[in-house]
Amino acid sequence: MLYFLVGFFSIIIFKILYFYKIIGRENLPEGKCLVCANHTGLSDPVFVAIAMGLCTKNRPRFMAKAELFKNKLFAAIMRSLGAFPVKRGTADIGAIKESLKILSSNGRLLLFPEGTRNSADGAKAGAGMLALRSDCEVVPVYVSPGRKPFHRVRVVIGEPFRPEKPEGKPGSADYQTAADEILRRIYALESKR
Repeated sequence: MLYFLVGFFSIIIFKILYFYKIIGRENLPEGKCLVCANHTGLSDPVFVAIAMGLCTKNRPRFMAKAELFKNKLFAAIMRSLGAFPVKRGTADIGAIKESLKILSSNGRLLLFPEGTRNSADGAKAGAGMLALRSDCEVVPVYVSPGRKPFHRVRVVIGEPFRPEKPEGKPGSADYQTAADEILRRIYALESKR
């Protein structure tokens, strides 16, 4: 219930403040998918969730930094909105298992391959690992940066793809290659209007 209330009011408030434009919504698959977006602002998860159809049955789930779950009340709100914690900078096995569980049960998982806002380090291998291990479609999404109230924000949803699987069991280099491809496809959407 809380999810749908927050979703409804987010759609209205963000439409008034940013009169956002969603391009390519038809590219979203019906079933399971790994939705990967650039990350330049705190509102990115909201914009991407709105673009994905915030108030649909197959609502998006997403990782959020573990520090956001320290306050019990805020943690309860985050969980009700579909978030689960990830310890950044480590191989968080619990977050990986939860991600794969979501994808194996026909869910939609939203993540930011750069790992944090305004990262200059490129994609983290985790995005590629989830894409290759889940064997699901990856949907690249670009959210225009530099948001200010009453200036249009564009959310561009690209065509889904599957990163090329290597022969044999994939390793860390394969995961990084897949993650780099995901990030490249995200930023290739920057020029779409």
